[in-house]
Amino acid sequence: MVAETQPKTPASPGLVSVVIPAYNGAPWIEQCVLSVLAQTYRELQIIVVDDGSTDATETILQGMHDARLRVIRQPNRGVAAARNSALQHANGEFAAFLDQDDLWKPEKVSSQVEFLRARPHVVGVYSDAEEFADKCDDKFADKFDERGSSRVSYASLHPGIADVRSLLHAVTGRDVPLLSTFMVRREFLGQHAIQLDVEAPGVDDIGLFLEILSHGGELAYQGLATTLRRMHATNQSADHFNRFRRRIALYEGLLKRGEDRAADWKAVVRRALSDAEFRVGEWHWGRESSAEARLHFQRAWRAWSGNWKAYRGFLYTLVPRRAAANLKNLKRICLKK
Repeated sequence: MVAETQPKTPASPGLVSVVIPAYNGAPWIEQCVLSVLAQTYRELQIIVVDDGSTDATETILQGMHDARLRVIRQPNRGVAAARNSALQHANGEFAAFLDQDDLWKPEKVSSQVEFLRARPHVVGVYSDAEEFADKCDDKFADKFDERGSSRVSYASLHPGIADVRSLLHAVTGRDVPLLSTFMVRREFLGQHAIQLDVEAPGVDDIGLFLEILSHGGELAYQGLATTLRRMHATNQSADHFNRFRRRIALYEGLLKRGEDRAADWKAVVRRALSDAEFRVGEWHWGRESSAEARLHFQRAWRAWSGNWKAYRGFLYTLVPRRAAANLKNLKRICLKK
C-alpha cells in the first residue's frame, strides 16, 4: 500500500526541497547535510527525517544550524515512510533525494535545475555518480585507491540507465538510477499522488521510477557525475534476497494500483514480478526448502507464462534431490557438447 497522498502545497518557484531520510546515520549524516549546504545553488529547503534513530543522529542534527534546514523526528517506520514524510512538508518547485551516507558535488543542484528549466517537457533528471569507501572499511579495501576514493562510475556498472528509451526494462532489471542523483518536478508527483511504497522498503526507489513512467512522465539522464555514493558493509542494496522478496510486494502493488495503465507497462511489470518470484524460489531451493520453492515457481509462471525457468524449477521440486542434481549435471554435460 502507498502512504497517504501528498497535500497540494503550492510550489515556491525555483525552490528545491531536499529529501534526506536518516536512521542511525551518525557516522555520515553531518557530512551528508554539509554537502547540501555547500551547494552553489542557494534556494534550498533541506528536510531531514530522523526515522527513530537510536544513535547520535539526533544530537548531531541538533548541532547543525542553518535556516534552510528542518529536522523532523518520527518513530521508526522505514526509509520509504521517511521520504514520504519529507515530501509531505516540501514546498519546492523541485524535489531532490539524497541518502544519509551519500554526498553531493557542489554543482549538483544548480546543474539539474538548469537542465530541467531548459526542458519543460522533462519531469525528472538523474545522473551518474562516483563511488567511494571509507579507508577504515576493510570490505572494500582492495577495490579502491589509496585515498579510499573513486572506483568506476555508477553508470559503467549499470549501463542501462543511460538509455532512457529503455528505462522501463532497465529499472525492472539490474540497472536502476541512483536515487541520490535524482531531481523531479514536485507538481508531477502531487498531480498523480505518487509517493514511495512503504510496503517495499529498500526497493521503493524502483517503485518511484515505475510510477512516474506509468503516468507518462519523461525522464532524462545527465552523463556527468553529480553525486558521491558511499560504499560500506551496511549498504541495503547488498541484501539481494530481501531485495527480490521486496520486489514481489512492490510489483504486486503496482499492478493492483495500475489496472488502467498502458498494456506495455503492465506486461513489463508482470514479467519482472515473475523473475522476482523465480529468484526467491531459487533461493529457497538452494536451502532445501522444496515446498516453499515450489510455491514461488508456481507464482512465477502465473505472473508470466513465458518463464520457462520457473517450469523447470517446479519440476525439480517434484523429484528427489539426488535425482534433481543428476538432471542438472546431465544438462551441463549436454551444453558442453
